[in-house]
Amino acid sequence: MLRKVKKILKDYSEYRKDYESAFSLFDKNLDVDLIVTVYDKSGEILKTTSKNIDFKFHIDNGNVIKVDGLLKELNYYDYLVNFLHKIASAKFNKKVSKYLADNGFENIHKVNPTIQELTEYILTVRKGVSYFQGSLMSSIVYHLFKKKDFFYNEMEPNIRYHLPITYMTRENKKYAEKRLSTGQATVHGPHIDSWFWHPYNTINVWAAIGKITKHNGLWVMPNTIGIAPKYNEKKHIEKDEYINHDNVYVTELQQGDAIIFSSELYHSSVVNETDISRLIISMRMTLDRPNFFNTSEYLYDYRKVTFQDSPLPEIEKISRKLSKRVPGVIPFGIGTNNENKVKASELVIKAEEDRIFVRKGLVIEGYAHEIGENIILIGYQDKYYAFNRFCPHAGADLSSGGYIDEGNLICPWHLLSIDLNGNSKCGKLKKYNVDIIKSTLVIHKK
Repeated sequence: MLRKVKKILKDYSEYRKDYESAFSLFDKNLDVDLIVTVYDKSGEILKTTSKNIDFKFHIDNGNVIKVDGLLKELNYYDYLVNFLHKIASAKFNKKVSKYLADNGFENIHKVNPTIQELTEYILTVRKGVSYFQGSLMSSIVYHLFKKKDFFYNEMEPNIRYHLPITYMTRENKKYAEKRLSTGQATVHGPHIDSWFWHPYNTINVWAAIGKITKHNGLWVMPNTIGIAPKYNEKKHIEKDEYINHDNVYVTELQQGDAIIFSSELYHSSVVNETDISRLIISMRMTLDRPNFFNTSEYLYDYRKVTFQDSPLPEIEKISRKLSKRVPGVIPFGIGTNNENKVKASELVIKAEEDRIFVRKGLVIEGYAHEIGENIILIGYQDKYYAFNRFCPHAGADLSSGGYIDEGNLICPWHLLSIDLNGNSKCGKLKKYNVDIIKSTLVIHKK
């Protein structure tokens, strides 16, 4: 135990300069009034400014809060970008680091860094921004949540650097997932954070370093606290869990924007189909003592930050994090499926070896329907399309929330776009011929 404490104090001493530098950005007297947009499951419900909103009320009610220019207006954006360039010059070869300095982090894939360089970069940055996060979270809690006594900061922020899907080959993905936790360089599946041992009362801050579109960011389902889907032992959502994307918020952010939401809201990475490398920082904190699954043990490195009479907050020096996770404390989700799903037994008139006959009148336009063990059916603009049921990216069941957007079939897990000929950036989805005979659809399986 003494050896562990000495190591922690040594680490703290080494990072004291980073601590002092990052916390010098905190300003109790800063006068900010940021543009804030609040979303619930029906969409946008409020647009106001940060001085006129109760952040905790909306977080507790399961709403998603978008804050325009958060990193920039709190004076943290330039510090973070400069730090990222500093680490890039040390971890990437000269060609890559110079290209980043000249063209920005969103273009890193154009010089094709090795996956080894990329993972080392993410690991080094993650360790180096711990106190930066503590300082930024202090500003968020003090100025936006207006809480001026204490909070608990998680000391393990995530730098999530998602290059376009064409970069992430099978070999690159395998290497990244071996060295990094899921979600840092590869997509994270639909989840809530307590599946992965985070406190129930955690608040997430997800901030854009570069531009984020709906084709490379994050989706969050508001108002789902306490309505967790079922998942398996690998912490993957069960394939029959229905995800209603009518109720989902999808990020579209400019540099420095952020969203703030409860970690108990259902959320997932969006696969990067753009020609932009997506770079964000995601951070966690609790306003009160972390609630680790009805246990008093600290499963993550949450440290108390207090606002004293002195100008700067004080952060605990010693981690309380356990070396091992407590097993068997995560309950299975209660499930949300079938609420908006038309059952195959209602749709299918009869199934033959080569054909399936379906009631056309029961097909809801724009949504994927299960009509066979491996087949889905979609109606769109008075035409009907049948495909293989499982997404070519990660095997999601497209009948459990697949929908049409901008003329494409969208996967419910990571929002992969599949055109109506079955083409996607992750491969081909098998297509079946569909005939219309009066009020009946006939799907030809061969």
